[in-house]
Amino acid sequence: MSSRPVLLLALVLLAASATGCSPAARLVGKWQLDTSTVTNELSGGNQALAALMNSVQALSMDIEFKGDGNVIVTGSVLGQSRTVNGAWRYVKSEGDSLVLMMKAQNDPAEREFRVRLIGPDRMEMVPPSWISNTTTKPMTFVRVVPKT
Repeated sequence: MSSRPVLLLALVLLAASATGCSPAARLVGKWQLDTSTVTNELSGGNQALAALMNSVQALSMDIEFKGDGNVIVTGSVLGQSRTVNGAWRYVKSEGDSLVLMMKAQNDPAEREFRVRLIGPDRMEMVPPSWISNTTTKPMTFVRVVPKT
């Protein structure tokens, strides 16, 4: 047997395994805003108001990071929905944060944002201004596990 097919197979396997080595590969998937953390902040600590906001689903946001570098952000505030398509890319890691660049489809500028992964199914991030121009505090997201 020639060593050429073996070498080719080894290179293919190496390339396939290297694609998942980026720390940002852990972001791929759909994430949903943990609204309890945001509604507590927006309600000023008023538990009754926070409970009311959660019960009427006053706020929602989903972010889907795709492995091909695309991103889909869907949000709703008091029933008014908006979907933004864009692109994302991993730049570097700084401590426990991932530094990413994101560009909305109709925005000429690419914007930096940081994500801090909290285990495999939770993350914190300050969304780029084109997603939410109302907060500079980190928002907590939980991974949406596909239904089987």
